[in-house]
Amino acid sequence: MEGLEDDLTCPVCFSVLCDPRSLPCAHTFCSRCLDALLVRAAPRRKGLLIRGFASRCPTCQRTFQASRARDLPVNYALSAVLETFTRQRADAETCKDHGGQPQTLHCLQCHGPICLRCIAPTGRHAGHQFDTPAGAREHERLSLVSLAEALRNGPRWKAVEPRRARMNAENSLVTRALDEVEHQVAAEFRALGRELEALGEEIAALYTHMHTEVAAAYSADTAELNSLLMQRERMLRRYEDFQSQPDTSVYLRSVGTMRAEMESLARTALPPVIVAQIPAAAHARRLSQWATRARNLLSEAPLPPRSFTRRKVLGPYPSQSHLGRLQLVAQALAYTSVASTLAVIVLALAGGNYATVWWIALFIASGAALGLTSLWSWTQGSLRSSGTQASLLSFCLEGPSILPEIKERSVWLARAVIMKIRQETDTALGWFKHLCESWGSYR
Repeated sequence: MEGLEDDLTCPVCFSVLCDPRSLPCAHTFCSRCLDALLVRAAPRRKGLLIRGFASRCPTCQRTFQASRARDLPVNYALSAVLETFTRQRADAETCKDHGGQPQTLHCLQCHGPICLRCIAPTGRHAGHQFDTPAGAREHERLSLVSLAEALRNGPRWKAVEPRRARMNAENSLVTRALDEVEHQVAAEFRALGRELEALGEEIAALYTHMHTEVAAAYSADTAELNSLLMQRERMLRRYEDFQSQPDTSVYLRSVGTMRAEMESLARTALPPVIVAQIPAAAHARRLSQWATRARNLLSEAPLPPRSFTRRKVLGPYPSQSHLGRLQLVAQALAYTSVASTLAVIVLALAGGNYATVWWIALFIASGAALGLTSLWSWTQGSLRSSGTQASLLSFCLEGPSILPEIKERSVWLARAVIMKIRQETDTALGWFKHLCESWGSYR
């Protein structure tokens, strides 16, 4: 459209041709421009205009004879093109500030179409940078390219995957901790006997409910990150489609909206990593202490909380945080095992059931005969296939916990704890079977 307007511009007035007339040299001018030219070139005698003298073409300086413009032939071919051009320009955008002037330029500062009078010293866009629509499109294209590159490879988006991975790892850790404590609590209630079965089922149901809450919470957090990534992919696809827009006017009308959406998405804050704080280990420890009381204190049994608290973690996790949590789990298992064994021994002695006490002592003695060092070496070697279990066992052996005391006093209790860690529930139930039977006979 811009190139056609240049071809249809009069070389004299630099406006679109009006009533085009052709000279013998084939150059075309507006009829009013030719009339003015002929008047200036015609000689005068005593103030009277003398017509019929030769004039020169403003472009090539070749002479021609004409008294007025209407004496020259009309360029009908160019007139037809002018009619089409005028009709198309009437349909195009015009400047509202300057009486319908065609908006043939684009302001790079205001990001909008302007006319020639807009950049005049008195115009609203005076002093602004401007370009042709084609040049403005290229400028805007490069601007969008940089935004797209930031969306593809920006440091903010590179942090999304590590955050999602940390959240998944945290979810797995909390789930495993809930599993271990849930199994521990179930074993504790089985050891105390059938009379505590109803309360054990209630606590197991509460932990199942906790599982559902944890899974739902982490699923919502991960879904927010996934939604953010999907928005970015959709925006990049829209950007690719937008860059291939062939119509420059449509492109420039929509580039502002496109830029705003891309900038808004680029500034979108990433959701923080949410870490669940599960009080299950503390609850299990209190439950073990409660198990030493008499059966008439069942109404005082503490229940696990129905919900969990969460906190935002903006930075990376401490390098030893997982081992610290494993230590807490190990201590919870140790406290539970010691408390349950002492409870059985005290109740057996109180009821005069010395056979149960003798049976426990026999297990301790037989365990000591096997050799304390070989027992723990065998257990540690059997756990190498599980990273979490091996880390827990190593920390129990090397870190400060109650397990060294259990090693010295009761190999049987240590073996029971190791079986719990390996989640061999069937074997662990076999170890506690005789205790449960003794407890049943005591009742």
